[in-house]
Amino acid sequence: MSSDSPAAGDGGEQAAAGTSVPSPSYDKQKEKARVSRTSLILWHAHQNDAAAVRKLLEEDPTLVHARDYDKRTPLHVASLHGWIDVVKCLFEFGADVNAQDRWKNTPLADAEGARKMKMIELLKFHGGLSYNEKAITEEVANGSLYEEADKVISGRLFRGSGCLKGTAITAVVVAAAGAVAAVFLSSNPEATTELINLVDSYANVIITTLKN
Repeated sequence: MSSDSPAAGDGGEQAAAGTSVPSPSYDKQKEKARVSRTSLILWHAHQNDAAAVRKLLEEDPTLVHARDYDKRTPLHVASLHGWIDVVKCLFEFGADVNAQDRWKNTPLADAEGARKMKMIELLKFHGGLSYNEKAITEEVANGSLYEEADKVISGRLFRGSGCLKGTAITAVVVAAAGAVAAVFLSSNPEATTELINLVDSYANVIITTLKN
């Protein structure tokens, strides 16, 4: 009798506390289940099974941000294949339209590469950017594009008509060139050379005006 009492007492104390510590095996099972669900949603996105994708997301909405070994999301997978219904479902659950994989490709970049025109329209409607557009947007946000324009313009103005760096003209041209570059490059990923020529032409106009 006395030998059974401590065991019963211990069990009673645990029940009274109402707490339990998950065992290592439980944690492993939970992680395995998570990995399994990640694989499932990526698979169903690949197979154009919108109903299965929706069911998984209703059970676990965080799966909309699932990633494979290349950091590709279900939206990347569905966009590449042009599965409109799957993509619409993913957007309902908050998919990141500009998520980037390990190569910095967005879902729109994948759709453009596969020439899925309807998908391209849908992704752009939801604010999708291609790789180059996203990179330029980030550069404009942190000022690096303006810094590059400033270097080119300042150098041309200095060589053309003396030390004009810091004048109001330089400031205006830098702002204008930065704005034009953001719009121009976003629609033409191969336009870096054109940007330099454009900025150079701005500087030439100002130099000519000042000389006159």
